[in-house]
Amino acid sequence: MTLIDTARPMGSHLDVRAPSDVTTPDAAVLAAIAAGLAAATEPWELGAGELPTERRYRRLLATPTYEAWVICWPSGESLDLHDHGGSAGAFSVVAGELDEAAIEEGATVVRRFVTG
Repeated sequence: MTLIDTARPMGSHLDVRAPSDVTTPDAAVLAAIAAGLAAATEPWELGAGELPTERRYRRLLATPTYEAWVICWPSGESLDLHDHGGSAGAFSVVAGELDEAAIEEGATVVRRFVTG
């Protein structure tokens, strides 16, 4: 599964935090950025018959107000539940499907997202 993920950065080792006079994109803008990048991005091509064995990622863009990443997970790979603090984000699945688990009102809810 390959996806495009955009998020308003909270700061990182690259210190790309938004200046105080810059408005951070809202959810609709982040979703539009993710969808546009996904439409223009080819899933990572591996050698013929080669399957990835670990998660791969690459930052596509870094601006003062958001970052965009392409992330490729092999089938069956997962991450522990975590949050992204006060950041906002959006993603678009480029190839495959993504199961996302979230805690809502104390219960685990799993949603499946497919290409597009």
